[in-house]
Amino acid sequence: MKLSREGQLGQLWKSAGLVNVQEKPLVIDQAYASFDDYWGSFLRGAGPGGAYVVSLSDERRRALEARMRRRLLGNREDGTFVLKARAWCVRGEVPKAG
Repeated sequence: MKLSREGQLGQLWKSAGLVNVQEKPLVIDQAYASFDDYWGSFLRGAGPGGAYVVSLSDERRRALEARMRRRLLGNREDGTFVLKARAWCVRGEVPKAG
């Protein structure tokens, strides 16, 4: 995803002329009650990932769902799980007029 890697937002702020730019990750635990709790937003087309999922044929979407289910739940049929969610926080200052 665009501007989702370390340094990318900070560089954008710097290229806009800001100084004393600081960039830090904000990380939270995102808990899901079930696989459907996680997968439902993708099926509604939420965000870039959801847009991709709804663009797939039914067969490819089912295959992706099966892979994700195995990856997140392993051998369990369903249940709760937690993923780490990260967003980048950037701050900068407008340079003082000289």
